[in-house]
Amino acid sequence: MRVARWLARENVPAVRLVDVEQPVEVDGRPVTFWAELPPQQHGSVEDVAELLARLHSLPTPTIELGYLDPFVRVGERLHAATTIRDDDKPWLNALHSDLLAAWAEPPAGLPDRAVHGDAWPGNIVRTAGGVLMMDLERFSVGPPEWDLVSTAMRGKTTGAVSAREYNRFCAVYGYNVTVWEGYPVLAHARELRMVPYAAQHATRSGGARRGTGSTVSMVDPARDRGLGRESFEVRLFAVSSGRTIVTLGAQEALRPSPPLKSARLALCSQVE
Repeated sequence: MRVARWLARENVPAVRLVDVEQPVEVDGRPVTFWAELPPQQHGSVEDVAELLARLHSLPTPTIELGYLDPFVRVGERLHAATTIRDDDKPWLNALHSDLLAAWAEPPAGLPDRAVHGDAWPGNIVRTAGGVLMMDLERFSVGPPEWDLVSTAMRGKTTGAVSAREYNRFCAVYGYNVTVWEGYPVLAHARELRMVPYAAQHATRSGGARRGTGSTVSMVDPARDRGLGRESFEVRLFAVSSGRTIVTLGAQEALRPSPPLKSARLALCSQVE
């Protein structure tokens, strides 16, 4: 609610609260009231860049937001995941530790600002009245690069954004986050967050419910050659009805940056 009111004061297009006294308590739970959104569709990468540039141009708000934690609940979710093989978890935990250490001493970058935290076209949407921002629960104060890495990773890691689209994103925002020294760490952090997400979907798959072997498995050629955590690939196999559900494949390795020389993530939901 604080974020929504701040965005309204700053005239940033976003979901709006209804002008009534709130929240109210119902059966011991807080209830809030929001203006109903018109029909919407995912925004474009230019829409995301334009709204992020507008958000990041604002002075850091005085409301209490807390500081960005790129690894919130990652450790707990990795530990709880039942579809990640036990012999892969130590490697993932070590990767998590490496990233935490790197994040503790980030290189200089853009000045801290309010960041959305989950800025992708599903949360920057188009309506008949224009583009607006939604899903505000991950707002925090932190490096704007965290918001930019989301689109960069979709171009460099998963291939969901084409090279041409990513170039347009950079042109509209006015900055290419992949040239920043800290980019690999935050990109790896977002990739690592996708692993328990993949595990959750493996658990929910029909194959998992029927016990037919849905799992998240790690393919780590560098580890197998004894070269350390140089590259990794995650595949989500949902064995169910004999058809491919979705495939997100890695397009290119990330630029070298110690302690993680390169990393790539492939999330595949595949049936056999």
